[in-house]
Amino acid sequence: MTPTQTTLPLSICICGDLDCKITFGTCHCGCQQETKMCRFNNKSKRWVKGQPLQFLKGHTDKVKQKTFLELGKCICGDPKCTIPYGLCHCGCKEKSPISKKTWKGRNAIKGEPARFIEGHAARITPIIEDAVPFKIDGVYCRLIPLTQGMYAIVDEADYVWLMQWKWCVYKSANECCTYYAVRNSPNDNFSHHPIPMHRFILGLEYGDVDQADHINCFNTLDNRRANLRISDTTEQACNKRKNSTNTSGYKRVSWDKERGKWVAVIGFRRKTIFLGRFERKEDAYSAYCEAAKLYHGEFSRV
Repeated sequence: MTPTQTTLPLSICICGDLDCKITFGTCHCGCQQETKMCRFNNKSKRWVKGQPLQFLKGHTDKVKQKTFLELGKCICGDPKCTIPYGLCHCGCKEKSPISKKTWKGRNAIKGEPARFIEGHAARITPIIEDAVPFKIDGVYCRLIPLTQGMYAIVDEADYVWLMQWKWCVYKSANECCTYYAVRNSPNDNFSHHPIPMHRFILGLEYGDVDQADHINCFNTLDNRRANLRISDTTEQACNKRKNSTNTSGYKRVSWDKERGKWVAVIGFRRKTIFLGRFERKEDAYSAYCEAAKLYHGEFSRV
């Protein structure tokens, strides 16, 4: 079948509009990308074998109407937008990545350029306060506001650098219910991963196997460099507080119902070491403290 046997004269655009201004061979959604050639005729879809398709896959009228964006309108939704198609809307004139999924809240459509490059989106920068620094152990410190009315303590030298981002409070799901200062880092696929402030200060990137340990584990919002150190998982476990389910009041001390005595144990290199049974729980805890200094060294928490 020849093109003249279809419903479209050769002089009319593939869309059938006499006044169509779309460049021949480009997608009619306005993305200006070249379309593929038709491999066969289809009267209902206005396909003519050997001529370009009207739309790219996923750019058709029907798909567009399921989203929030009108045909021919910029990804930002502003009909008067002057930013060229495919460039970051922050004005840096760099090419933005292709969105991997449709997300209405971010004005993103799968298969089309994202509105912003990662990190270039407009955001509210926290206000840098003129509060007077205070001293802890002879070092000047400042407070960084978090959500839920909480604050994180940092060195004064790190204050302006860290205030570039908005920090919030994260409550851990462990048995101690500790709080941390974190911020979110968006990826190109619009997923997020949290960046804890204490790891960020120590230069530990996302996915790094090293751990950031608070020397004073009772205040995990104290992110002064003097209170932070790099450790591995085993060393960090040595510095843990007693569990919230502890009923003896002393770390690693429990009651043996069968023998009617207090038992003290300690963990070392993924093994549990038995320290003995005692009549008084204070004696059991003393045995644990001595063993902690021996096995855990500087990471011992008694």
